[in-house]
Amino acid sequence: MTGVPSPGQVFLIREPHGLLLSFDKALGSVNTYDTCLPDQVKLLNELTARGKSPIVVVAEDLLENPEGILKALCQELGLAYDPNMMTWAAGGRPEDGCWAYLWYANTHKSTGFDPQVRTKPTPLPAKYEAVYDECKELFEKLTVHKIKPL
Repeated sequence: MTGVPSPGQVFLIREPHGLLLSFDKALGSVNTYDTCLPDQVKLLNELTARGKSPIVVVAEDLLENPEGILKALCQELGLAYDPNMMTWAAGGRPEDGCWAYLWYANTHKSTGFDPQVRTKPTPLPAKYEAVYDECKELFEKLTVHKIKPL
């Protein structure tokens, strides 16, 4: 165990292809800054410079193996894994924020993890090729710290 991280040291990130498609669908456009990946890499660099061990959870890994990723995350955080983490009541949460209507419609309908929710293999519009390349590079810097399932 790398020690119990202080608040703000857990990053939940998404692979750039699906991330960009989501932004395009919800907002009609996206640039690298919109994804927050530059800010996340900056924060990660600041934390590692201070000797902190950030934890990165890749959303696609979580969907693929929710129990294994949650067990690993709990271990890293010094928490007990509880099988009840695998399900939840449908509906929104106050902490979803004001943008929930753009991002969480399917999540609010769900009651558990579903690997079928993964983004369908849709081609990325050509106008996002440069944005994708920038995001992929930033994503790869973050995934150096990603947790692996137990």
